[in-house]
Amino acid sequence: MLCGGLGTRLMPLTADLPKPMAPVNGKPFIAYLLNQLKREGIVSVILLTGYKGEKIREFVGDGQDFGLSVEYSHGPVEWDTGRRVWEVRQQLEDHFFLLYSDNYAPFSAQQMSQMHFEKTSDLTLLLHTKPRGNIKSLPSGLIDKYDESRSAFGLDQVEVGYMLARRAPLISRLDPERSLSETIIQLVSTRRVYGVSNPGPYQSISDIERLKMTEEYLFKQKIK
Repeated sequence: MLCGGLGTRLMPLTADLPKPMAPVNGKPFIAYLLNQLKREGIVSVILLTGYKGEKIREFVGDGQDFGLSVEYSHGPVEWDTGRRVWEVRQQLEDHFFLLYSDNYAPFSAQQMSQMHFEKTSDLTLLLHTKPRGNIKSLPSGLIDKYDESRSAFGLDQVEVGYMLARRAPLISRLDPERSLSETIIQLVSTRRVYGVSNPGPYQSISDIERLKMTEEYLFKQKIK
């Protein structure tokens, strides 16, 4: 799980907290994500921390309170997402879930795994339908286009920060000095990236307004 960003759009909350620790109904947002992973049968997590990462470590610890085994890879704030994944390349399983820490969606690990292995996918993305998106997928689930500029025709989906990756092809294309998004674009060009439609709305804590919406959405969810 990528947890290293500055969270500048969440200021002043992130003046003293990393973005995943933003309070949601009295609990740090990362607690909702960790509980979700546990419910989906995931038992081992590596948190890729940067900005004020010690506060995440103080709260999560070894993951025992969440029923998980949690390890850490900490690096400077300046590291891009590609570098954070590159640093743990030797610790990753042959197939592993990769999450951003500022989105929440009702994903099914089983559904994503089924698509991933049936299609022999190198990367499987959780998608949400949205006007003026950055992705176009075919009925088979194959990702036909991925355009960060959102200028191409027919882009009506976005990826919401939940991915299932095959380690070897992802790492072979990963540039430690660039963003993970650029690696995704390269993988899409190989025609071996698939998408699964998100079964419900997705939430984000990327700014204060969205944080409030996420708080309302998650209000009834019981977490530790």
